[in-house]
Amino acid sequence: MREWSEYDWAGPLGLRKRKRKKKEEKQEGAQVALRNTNSSNAMSSSNLRDAQRELENKANDLSKLQKEIAKNHQMRKKYTVQLGENELVLKELDLLKDDANVYKLIGPVLVKQDLAEANANVRKRIEYISAELKRLDATVQDLEEKQNSKKDTIVKLQQRIQSLQAGKGKA
Repeated sequence: MREWSEYDWAGPLGLRKRKRKKKEEKQEGAQVALRNTNSSNAMSSSNLRDAQRELENKANDLSKLQKEIAKNHQMRKKYTVQLGENELVLKELDLLKDDANVYKLIGPVLVKQDLAEANANVRKRIEYISAELKRLDATVQDLEEKQNSKKDTIVKLQQRIQSLQAGKGKA
């Protein structure tokens, strides 16, 4: 039988306890490392979900902006056609003599109208349509700037999501 010295710490039972304690410490260290990895994965997963949700919201906003821009382009097209028609009417009115008869269509009835009054009405319509076109141009320009800003934000979000996914893939 072997004799135990003071360095053996209480014989064979003490040795087993020390080995078991070392093993437990290693396991605890591994569990702590695993928890840290899992919590960072959970955080990155949470960040990834948040970023994807934000990307989806920004994409919806961008789509709404694009629809609004398309609607404004349609309105601009309509006003441009009306402006062209009114300018043609004005040219025709300018060709008429002062004593010419001018009729205005009101519902199903043609009503006689003074040439000067018809001229003034057409000019007012042209001014109004021109003002609307300028307003629509400014609105479209503003919307396009917002659209470009949203696109930049979306690109940055996509890059952030890709970096989060790459980080998750490495872990």
